[in-house]
Amino acid sequence: MRKNLFFMAFCFASFTIVQAQTTSAILNGSDDKLHSELKGKSQQVGLSKKTIVVSSVDSGKIGSPVVSKENNPIAIVAQLAPVADSYVTDGVSEDTNFGSNATLVLKKSGPGYDREIYMKFDLEGACAFDKAVLRLYINSAAAAITTTTWQVYAVPSDFWTEKAITSKSKPESGTLLATITGQAVNRWAEWDITSQALAELSGNKRLSLRIVSTNSVGAVDATFVSKEGTSELRPQLVLSK
Repeated sequence: MRKNLFFMAFCFASFTIVQAQTTSAILNGSDDKLHSELKGKSQQVGLSKKTIVVSSVDSGKIGSPVVSKENNPIAIVAQLAPVADSYVTDGVSEDTNFGSNATLVLKKSGPGYDREIYMKFDLEGACAFDKAVLRLYINSAAAAITTTTWQVYAVPSDFWTEKAITSKSKPESGTLLATITGQAVNRWAEWDITSQALAELSGNKRLSLRIVSTNSVGAVDATFVSKEGTSELRPQLVLSK
């Protein structure tokens, strides 16, 4: 009971309002050993100590914490870094793990050349939210990138690890959550995955995702910054009210 009261106190405390161009404060973690910020009491303090209120800002700019270009202010409850991310590739590298790479590769080019991204977030201790947006920073994009779409799927199984996942061991994906058109380099790609995030918040608090490209014709490969990459450009799950 005392623990619950502690959580509520921080969830409903008054928050600091900061300017829109403030650099995002992303909570970092790892799937092998979660940092204290992502567990229990310590996480709740980390998530709720500050809310960022912004309006109508270009979400493509580096470091921008904004997830929407609407004119209505958005109160960001938390910005979570993944506890695990990696990409997998079929063909000769189907047994190879890429969990330590600083980039995540996405590509559909036919058997032996496909690349898919897997990502996992920990929602343990998160305050209530109304919207959840996945953000990945585009590190490189081929010439025909706008001819493909990027799709995010839910992954029912959370029993995979960043340092072990391969194309042969990857879990099956489930429901299609969101689709966006491929985009040019040096901007944030954003997917609204609110429904699945809310479902996992009410469930086991783990959110696993699979990201794929849909077009195999032309130069449509892309890379994104991973959790091992530049800190301010790492993947984000932004929870807002």
